[in-house]
Amino acid sequence: MPRRIITALDIEMVAGMGKTQFLVEESDVVTDIAREKADQLNIEIKKAGPEKEALRDSISEKHRSHLQDNKGEDSPHVKTDKSPDDLEKFKTELSQIKQDLQTLKSGSGESSLAEVVQRRTTTWRSPEAETQESGPVDLTIKNGNLVIPRLGIMQGDLEIYGSKIKAVTASGKARGDNIIDAAGLYVLPGIVDPHIHLGLFGELGDEIARESASALVGGVTTVGCFLNTDRSYFDYFPQFVELVEKNSYIDIYPHFVITKPEQVAEIPSYVEELKIKSFKIYMCGIPGIIPSMSDNQILDVFEKVQAYPDVTIAIHAENSHLVERATEKARNLVEEKNNLQSWEETRPSLVEEEAVKRAVLLAERYGVSIYLVHLSARESINVVRESRRRAPADYSLYAETTSPYLTNNSGSPLDARAKMMPPFRSREHTEALWAGLREGQIDTIGTDNVTITLAEKKIEDGMWGAMPGYPALATHLPSLLHEGVNGDRIDLVRLAEAASLRPAEIFGFYPPKGSLLPGSDADLAIVDLNKTVRVDPQKLLSRSDFSLFEGRKLRGWPVYTVKGGQLIMREGEISADAKRRGMVIRHR
Repeated sequence: MPRRIITALDIEMVAGMGKTQFLVEESDVVTDIAREKADQLNIEIKKAGPEKEALRDSISEKHRSHLQDNKGEDSPHVKTDKSPDDLEKFKTELSQIKQDLQTLKSGSGESSLAEVVQRRTTTWRSPEAETQESGPVDLTIKNGNLVIPRLGIMQGDLEIYGSKIKAVTASGKARGDNIIDAAGLYVLPGIVDPHIHLGLFGELGDEIARESASALVGGVTTVGCFLNTDRSYFDYFPQFVELVEKNSYIDIYPHFVITKPEQVAEIPSYVEELKIKSFKIYMCGIPGIIPSMSDNQILDVFEKVQAYPDVTIAIHAENSHLVERATEKARNLVEEKNNLQSWEETRPSLVEEEAVKRAVLLAERYGVSIYLVHLSARESINVVRESRRRAPADYSLYAETTSPYLTNNSGSPLDARAKMMPPFRSREHTEALWAGLREGQIDTIGTDNVTITLAEKKIEDGMWGAMPGYPALATHLPSLLHEGVNGDRIDLVRLAEAASLRPAEIFGFYPPKGSLLPGSDADLAIVDLNKTVRVDPQKLLSRSDFSLFEGRKLRGWPVYTVKGGQLIMREGEISADAKRRGMVIRHR
């Protein structure tokens, strides 16, 4: 079992119980922020002795609550499209679960999540489900460690009927004949990757088919795909929907990239007629692919979405002028080398920090919600933290980083295969990203996956001449488990929040996605934290022929992926009879 990482939230919980001591074991990692919080609240952090059970019962690794008041369902930083048809059925369950969480947090009732779930076996059944004693069950997950974001980890069973989770029960309570024995494994909600690209270098339909299979190898069951076209999306989008429904194993949430004045003018129609509520702008573009957007153009977009408070603008935040200056200086002063330090010189952290500050300022003034994609720099996290301290009520700020930025740095022995915009930075920045993730300053983890081959990337042109982008879907969760959970940087519940619940919440499809609650979609990643695999690109099922982790051993892999109630991936192989049931997710 990985060591616990003790955070400020744990200290606050103990203080809320009226305790004056927090007991830790030799293996526990206490963050500096947790120690500061303990000093503020006069909580003594003490090595556990014989009396440890009394104080640790309600905050044990498996059962401690991960409720964070500033990111709860009613937070102004969370937008959920509460369609009465789809989400009314969750109100009773969520209300009761909140009460249970408060009971756990106060220490006045049950001492473990497992006891709460066992007591609420009926409540935790979906509203459409038959009684506990009767009714069909299509698939049963037995004896798993159920990772329930914001609640904790419990040993239990899941009943699945059709494409939905029907019931959550304590171990041994679930029914059914079609069984996956998950003893010793961890059952997570299907991973939601909010940030991928498809069709930039290959045929779109083929990439949807192959990359959705690759996603399943890594436990990813839903992705947010950034679409880009020179045309009106009224011309492009119907074709995209048709290709997804024909070719995809997974569900896809579309973000429209806005590059043309005509597209800006059509934003209200995209929202009202196509039901799209996420758009993307590039403050610094990708040469030959996407142009940079001026501040004037950014404000044109903000003015269009002001009338739609549930619309979010994703922003690639880099200062294009500072990039040009840094690149020119680097070419004149730095000998070009095929390493990541050479590439980092062309886009220092100031490039991102300034653009993040500017984006935040403009969004605050215009009262629009923004989603900062692929943050890579320590300074950017500081900007996010400060902005949230002063944020007005009508403004929401979300921050994303990527699994490659969390699991590699500019000192990694990688060549132009790892070229990306922004670049990999020093280990200092990498650890700052992990800290921001633990604190909740970083909301989500994506991949920025680009399906590209070595020939298309043109690595023979060197670090500055190669194309940016790399594949990362299949290694997304394994790399986070390896470096994060098994590397003692984050606990599994917090990881599930950032990699599944939060992207679903921010983009409006929680709790059908990002949850193990009854009535949620039966999308699951069943993980063996001790499984070690040497990464072979040919076994990742992507069209890409390389990987950032090629030849490296990663510990922690999905052994089963269930999508829509269908056991579709087992031990890295897609089932021969797997159905392509992927859909395009849109708001009603």
